[in-house]
Amino acid sequence: MTALEVRQVEFAFPQGFRLQVERFTVAAGELVGVLGPNGSGKTTLLRLAAGTLRPRRGSVLLDGREVCSLPRAEVARRLAVVPQESRLPFAYTVREVVSLGRTPYAHLLAGPTRADRQAVETALELAGLVDLADRSFGELSGGERQRAILAMALAQQPRLLLLDEPTAHLDIAYQLDLLERLRGLNRTMGLTIVATTHDLNLAALIFDRLVLVQGGRIAADGPAAEVLVPERIQATFGARTLVQPHPTTGAPHVIVLPNGVLSPEC
Repeated sequence: MTALEVRQVEFAFPQGFRLQVERFTVAAGELVGVLGPNGSGKTTLLRLAAGTLRPRRGSVLLDGREVCSLPRAEVARRLAVVPQESRLPFAYTVREVVSLGRTPYAHLLAGPTRADRQAVETALELAGLVDLADRSFGELSGGERQRAILAMALAQQPRLLLLDEPTAHLDIAYQLDLLERLRGLNRTMGLTIVATTHDLNLAALIFDRLVLVQGGRIAADGPAAEVLVPERIQATFGARTLVQPHPTTGAPHVIVLPNGVLSPEC
């Protein structure tokens, strides 16, 4: 079953950047990482998938239906988005922040239902935030805040989760923790996940399939071993690399080579 399909889509910003995608599909239950340099179109692709941008041409289908034709509340019950930046009230507790994810299910003049409260508690548990539920959001570390935003998305009980640079500004421990949580959600719940990232090595470790975006087009799509090859990395990112098997997992591990500016002498 296809969860998401982007078909013959063209989108252009007034400033001139253009995204053109002939076909990009995500099957239900897939775990997909989207890679590419800054300005390549990764975020634009996610925003088209979420229906917050409307293509000039082509179709974006969510569960077989045009995403732009669906009411926003229905879209929010089918998919959730974790953006790069989230402006949330710092005075809210973590539980209150996570409760915002139940907005698509809210009934006019009615308070939270038992189902709402259960969904929030489940999301807190999945994100590892039960012990922090009554803390102020503003007191959390960067990694904890990102987990709270993830929990808010999970409280929507989506079938598809879209994340834009979820590990940006996090240290390596929090990056790995968050991505391993995503992989766990995919494996245990069958949640379909599409996430953008800059980290080639973490992407190769976590995601089953990688999509490389370059200049507003999909340049490669497949397993990490097929996508992360030195020639393609250099053409896309402008960096010389050596790709070797990871010592414990066997996944492709990208080593950046000096370009001649760095000297081996101390």
